[in-house]
Amino acid sequence: MIQELLIKKLINKAKSGKEYKNWSRRPNDKPYALILTKKNELEFFIEAIDNDNNLYLGEKSKQGEFSHSLDEKDKLTICEASKLDLEIVHFYNKGGIRFLGCFDFLVNKVTRFKYIRRWVDERKKEKDRIKFESTKMILKDRMEILEYLVERYCSNNSPMTLEEIMSSTVSARWVYHPDSTSLKKRLALMLESLVLTGDLKRVNNQYQALPKAVATIGDYRENGLKHRQLIVIQKGMLFLTVTLAFLAAIQSKIIELETIINLKGMPILSSLALLFFILLMWRVNKSHNKQFKSDS
Repeated sequence: MIQELLIKKLINKAKSGKEYKNWSRRPNDKPYALILTKKNELEFFIEAIDNDNNLYLGEKSKQGEFSHSLDEKDKLTICEASKLDLEIVHFYNKGGIRFLGCFDFLVNKVTRFKYIRRWVDERKKEKDRIKFESTKMILKDRMEILEYLVERYCSNNSPMTLEEIMSSTVSARWVYHPDSTSLKKRLALMLESLVLTGDLKRVNNQYQALPKAVATIGDYRENGLKHRQLIVIQKGMLFLTVTLAFLAAIQSKIIELETIINLKGMPILSSLALLFFILLMWRVNKSHNKQFKSDS
């Protein structure tokens, strides 16, 4: 009884089959879809009511699907419809909210629970979208891209398009980013520069690594290794220079430890201070050599 009354109340705002199929492209003032189901399987799509003959007009499902293309409407008696479950879809704010049964529909119309949850989900998606668009996407440098293409060549020997390289090295979502056009152009310039140096070849808008890329990567790593080792040597020389200057100042009595630390009459404390200084020098020298060997 409640189901029949609810259908009669909503039938004037119920979509036809074709409107339901194309609702996202052609929104209109009929926001509801009335569907009869049996054990969660689609049975009948209600489009109108024939009150004189107590019939629902619409379309019967074929293997659980609606074609929404029939010119002549199918018929279902109201008595037969009472044995089926009513499913209501409310097209709301560019989306559909599905209600399973009359009770679910009436409760949510009063409490607005599904509508509030839908609103919260939309705000969260909007927040994520703003965060994504405001975050700068970092494009990898030439050597990292070249190393990736070499690894790709060694794994499956398949060339990649510009879009595939962008998705693999940056993010699959780069297409939706506001800076996607500039990032794509910048990557295209990088790849073309590698083509000109003979590290890559381009065939039909696809890029593949060449043997020269291995030598280029090796030279790049060797230069980086020399640079890091030079920094380690400079740090060690700086520490040694400061230490020697400090010891020279003590020896020439420019710095008098007696005025800073009075160790007279405390031989044990003096020995501990000297031991601490020796251990500090040994530790610095050991860490320096370890870093130098690891870089080598």
